[in-house]
Parts: sequence; C-alpha cells; structure tokens
Amino acid sequence: MSTSAVPGTDSPIKFGTSGWRGVIADDFTFANVRLALTAIAEHVKAKVKQPSILVGYDTRFYSEEFSQLAVDILQHQGIRALLCETFTPTPAVAFEIMRRKLDGAINFTASHNPAQYHGLKFSSADAGPALPEVTKDIEARAARIAAKGGVPALPHGATKTNPSEKVNLRENYLKRLGELVHFDVLAKAKVKFLVDALHGCGAGYLDRTLSDHGVPVQVVDPHVGLSLLGYIYGHSPAVGRKAGGGIHRWIREERLYFPRILQPEDRSSFYCSLTGTVDNRSGLGKMDLYGPGIGARRDIFQHRDGRSV
Repeated sequence: MSTSAVPGTDSPIKFGTSGWRGVIADDFTFANVRLALTAIAEHVKAKVKQPSILVGYDTRFYSEEFSQLAVDILQHQGIRALLCETFTPTPAVAFEIMRRKLDGAINFTASHNPAQYHGLKFSSADAGPALPEVTKDIEARAARIAAKGGVPALPHGATKTNPSEKVNLRENYLKRLGELVHFDVLAKAKVKFLVDALHGCGAGYLDRTLSDHGVPVQVVDPHVGLSLLGYIYGHSPAVGRKAGGGIHRWIREERLYFPRILQPEDRSSFYCSLTGTVDNRSGLGKMDLYGPGIGARRDIFQHRDGRSV
C-alpha cells in the first residue's frame, strides 16, 4: 500500500533517473541514509512477507560503512540482508537478484558523478532500477518519517546478535559470462586488450574474465580508491576523452585494443544491452572495441544465439 507525503513536508530523499545521489556530508549524510533505508524497508515489507535484500557498494568514500548501516537497519526491520563482502559492479548485483530470486537490492554508488558524491540505488525483484511508482512511494514514506523527526541511530550493539550474511558475486557472474560470450572468438583474434577500470569496482572483472579465457589483456591500473583519485585528478569518473585521453595515445603507440573504459560501477562491461543500457535479464552486454585505425567495432562480440553485439 502506498503512502502520501505529509502536506507541506518535502522528502529529503529524491530519486532521479538512477537512484538518489548527493554530496557526501551535505545531502548524503548518515541521517538521510537512515531515512532512505527505513523508507525502502517499509516499502519492501508492504509487498513481501519475508523479504530478502542484497546490499552492494562501490569504491567511494564510506561505502562500506553505509552498506553496514543498510544491513543493520534491514535486520532491525526484520528483513534478511545479504552483504557483498567487497566492492561489486552493479551488473553483478542485478544478476545475483535473478539468480537467488531475491526481493531486491540496495546498492551504494553514485555512478559517473565526481568523487565528492555518493548515492543509493534500489533495484526491485526484477533486477531492474526501481520504477517511478516505486520510488515515489519510497519518497513519500521518507517524507512521513522525516515529518516525525527522522530515524535515530540504532542503539549500540542492537544488531550484533545477527552477524552480516556476506556473499561474493564475482565467480557466479563470471561463470555466467563464460556461458554467454564467445571468448574463443576474442582469443583467436590474437590482439591484446587494454582495460582501465578508472579505480572503480569493475577492477578484477573484465580483465579477469578475458585472462581466464586466454585473451591477452593489460591492466592500466589495478588499484581502487575513487574518492581520493577523483580529487587528485580533478575530474569525474565518467567515460570520455578527458579521462581517457592518455589511454587513446597509449593505444596508438602500442597498437593495443581496449573495451570502452569502465565506469566505477562497471555499467559498460558485459552486462549492457545492444543499445548500451543495462539489460538485467539477458546476462550479456556490449563492449565498444577501439583500436588503431578501426574506430569502434562490435561484430566480434556475439550472443550464443549468433546475434552480433
């Protein structure tokens, strides 16, 4: 059942096209995160009697702390919470919802936004981003809770009786990719790929699966830590010439090939649809291949049913 916002009260939680985002310590505070999480918990419980929710996060500042807070609040609300044991790409979170038949997921990520931002995404049981009717209900619930004074911090030790149920999504996700992608075609191409995860949670996914299938790959920088590096380099982690200009020069000089630079939440690696948007049900995605003199080509990436990507 949906709720209505209290007249004259605005919710501090506003979902955009892909979740709620805000500046850390300004909009994205522990108080507001508690508010959003409680509203999500109420929404889920109104739909399912005994829900199970996955909690994931990227490499941004305080991601682990926000994720643990999510687990604590969900458990306090009587919801089973599964916590990713390390930073995890959004596509892997979506795949796990479908694989385990979960009731949804809460994912802490601000996608391509600059390092001072953080964000929260809620995915429904279909593994896709929450639809407007869902986010409007969550916003309305958050407004009602805020009007009553918000959500106080949980008492110390309130959730210690229920340790976090931790899961690692990488192996199952990469196994599924191996069933769907023609890696043998890439291996036979006898080209070397360059992978740049932009210090985000795509590290260890695309490079790992290429290597495991005998495809030569070189990693630009395997380290993570988006928040600090974002401030040092003064740009957002969005894919683009500003972030990837050095990579383009490297390609020309070394005659390397590389799939599109991965955003921190790894939306462009193997789990996007043919149009480049996240496809949560196909289990396969798109890579734009760049190389000396070829621009972008997609013909060597195919579904198992023969369709070119």
